[in-house]
Amino acid sequence: MAAGNDGLFQWIDAIISGISALGGAVAGLVAGTWRMARVEPRLELKMEARVALMETEMREKLLSHERASVVRTEGLTEQFRESFNGMRRQIDDQRLNTEKDFVRKEDLRDFREELREDIREIKDAIKEIAKRQ
Repeated sequence: MAAGNDGLFQWIDAIISGISALGGAVAGLVAGTWRMARVEPRLELKMEARVALMETEMREKLLSHERASVVRTEGLTEQFRESFNGMRRQIDDQRLNTEKDFVRKEDLRDFREELREDIREIKDAIKEIAKRQ
């Protein structure tokens, strides 16, 4: 009977070992789940805080870059405005000098009268040539 009981005891030992292993696994799973249930909210809070901090930093960087861009754009706009005003002033000064010095009104009238006389003479000469032929 001792030999027959050995097989039975081995089976009982195997079943008890299996149940113990299964119980240990279930206990480990429950303990791990319980532990993660406690840790997860803290991790979630930490992650939310980090994301909020990163969003704040990103907004600050974007605002600083926007300000720098506006400053550069305004500087370039002002330079262009100054250049354009300077060119406009030079053009106006040249036009004024041309009207004042280069073509005076009296000189222009004299030139126009001389030109009209010359054109009349040319017309008369053409008429004479036409009559001769």
